[in-house]
Amino acid sequence: MTHAAQAPAHRAAVPEDALVLATRPLRAEARLEETYRYGDDLWTLTPAWLRADRKPHRLDFAQVPHAHRDTAKLLFYALLIEDTPPGEEPITISSIRAYFTCVRHFLLWAQNRRLPLAQLTGDDLDAYHAELTSLRLSVSGVYRHRRAVRLLWAYRSRLADHFGQDPLRRPLWQAWARANPRRYDENLTDRIPEHVVGPLLTWALCWVDDLADDVLAARAERDSIDARPPAHPDPLVALQVVLDDFRQRGQPLPTAPARLATGGRGRGGSPNFTYLARLAGHPTYPFHKAHSRRLIEEAARELGVHTDSPLRTGRSCI
Repeated sequence: MTHAAQAPAHRAAVPEDALVLATRPLRAEARLEETYRYGDDLWTLTPAWLRADRKPHRLDFAQVPHAHRDTAKLLFYALLIEDTPPGEEPITISSIRAYFTCVRHFLLWAQNRRLPLAQLTGDDLDAYHAELTSLRLSVSGVYRHRRAVRLLWAYRSRLADHFGQDPLRRPLWQAWARANPRRYDENLTDRIPEHVVGPLLTWALCWVDDLADDVLAARAERDSIDARPPAHPDPLVALQVVLDDFRQRGQPLPTAPARLATGGRGRGGSPNFTYLARLAGHPTYPFHKAHSRRLIEEAARELGVHTDSPLRTGRSCI
């Protein structure tokens, strides 16, 4: 067993302006200089989330006890820049976010002990493990918490405060792992019946073979609407340009979903103020204000209101 005294000296203090995503590949639209810095108490990791969905990933260190906040920041900075000790593997953004929740849970527990991590004994670690297994978590959930806690040992050379021993060397921790082996073999989920998977597969193939072109074209049109410059610097003039275009085409105004309807009903529904603002190139301007509302309501009385907020992309009939 490697003791803390044998570990290398911990890293020098990280500069407050160090970019926490400096070594991570970023989304095409993200700019590194606009990402978060070590001195911030909230780190948004979404620029480094490269999947198509924009699921938000944040590390909020204000939720970590002040006494342990520097330790948490040093740990997750090392994880993000992939300053990986020997024997450890780099960790993905989604896993880092999941481990943050687990580490925060442990540090809140440690705060109640009123001791730095270096003074926690093996009995303390056993007490935490006993409490963890009493929470009725899934086996994988307990393993995730155990792994997160051990990071405070594995990355000890990067921390100023760390355990004096490896938690996984504790007999209690080892006994639990033997009693709850992780299963990496064949999927044990029952086979999905053919009468269930058949229609799902048919529709999946339909989306790929028949609808994909229209879906991608609609998405491209949506992106072009979001990226378009304002029709005029003045939001009201820009709105009038959009409404005149609807008049020239004789097209009803787009309708708002029921959850967004705020009044101003025309023939068929409530005009979609948000959609009209995007078409005008002023998506953040409140077009529900009195003057804007009056222009939109006049156009709605003249043209009516559509049953939807359609794009101009053609759609397949199936």
